Amino acid sequence: MRRRFPGMTVIIAACLGTLFGCASTGDASKNILSIQRLAPYRDATVVREAIREKCDLEERVPKWILQYTGYKYDDVVLVDEVSPRMKGSVMKLEILGAEGRSGGIFSGSKALTISGTLWKDGAVAGSFTASRATAGGILKARTCGLLNRTAKRIGKDVGAWIENPTMNARLGFRDEMAPRKGKGETAEKDEEESN
Repeated sequence: MRRRFPGMTVIIAACLGTLFGCASTGDASKNILSIQRLAPYRDATVVREAIREKCDLEERVPKWILQYTGYKYDDVVLVDEVSPRMKGSVMKLEILGAEGRSGGIFSGSKALTISGTLWKDGAVAGSFTASRATAGGILKARTCGLLNRTAKRIGKDVGAWIENPTMNARLGFRDEMAPRKGKGETAEKDEEESN
């Protein structure tokens, strides 16, 4: 007949958890970033109505930022409203401008500018203005697809900035116009950026 030592099981589990650094710590200790679900236009009147209604930039900008900042945090969540009073890290976003005439690559460059503020436990930890422009290069890309490409690049810029956030940072910036695509680039990438 085997003898059982229930107390020994608890001790062994605790020792293994300490050894491998995986002891349970509750949600309070998690490093969480909350990003507002929609990035509003600071002044919608300066953005063409067609862009506001068709391009979904208010939704796309936070999603790209979520994608490129997630590796730094235990969890990144989209929330309906953000406030400095929220615990953990909190990011507020605004779209300052979105430029682009209809006609895709045949109607000139497309540009997107946003601003963001990062709070950590109620204190401002950083702020930025990010701007990207593209001259196109994808024959089937439409204006919204090109603006989405600039939103994706801004997401990458914010992902790099959040490693070491600073105040009043200028990210990307539109003088870095995207080069035209060469023939060797893939159709899959074209499809991704034209949606």
